[in-house]
Amino acid sequence: MEGADDLPPERRRDRLKAGVKKLVTVPLSVRTSDLPKRAASGLVMVAIAGAALWAGGLWWRALLTAVALLGAFELWRIAMRISPKLSARTVTIL
Repeated sequence: MEGADDLPPERRRDRLKAGVKKLVTVPLSVRTSDLPKRAASGLVMVAIAGAALWAGGLWWRALLTAVALLGAFELWRIAMRISPKLSARTVTIL
């Protein structure tokens, strides 16, 4: 049998994953659910928005500007993936 050091990195990783799966049993609902990640990110977003709203003025406007710019950038990325035609991209963005 080959030693662990002689195996390519992919095989070593697979062997390690198999060993961990034997030791740790994670319920299927936890393995397939991204709810904890979504809940945590939601709490962080609410905390940031609440802090900006509480601070008011420039902080609130900066947060709204950042969110708007990120949203526009994401829309632009989606439009670029939809079609190679300029007309379809323009319609999507408008």
